[in-house]
Amino acid sequence: MIGRCFWKSLEQIDEALAKIKRRFINIDSPDDFLDSDCGLDMLDGIAMMLIATQGELQKDR
Repeated sequence: MIGRCFWKSLEQIDEALAKIKRRFINIDSPDDFLDSDCGLDMLDGIAMMLIATQGELQKDR
């Protein structure tokens, strides 16, 4: 039987992926991340969300 921790992790991953998708809305090219401090901050945020998502996946193995 799948435990509560597993479902909680899936919810956290789903939330993280939704945030990543939202942050990509105004990005048309990789240069959009590099042309301004705001773009770099957005890239940092997306990278952190991907790292957190990977951590959740590893935790449940």
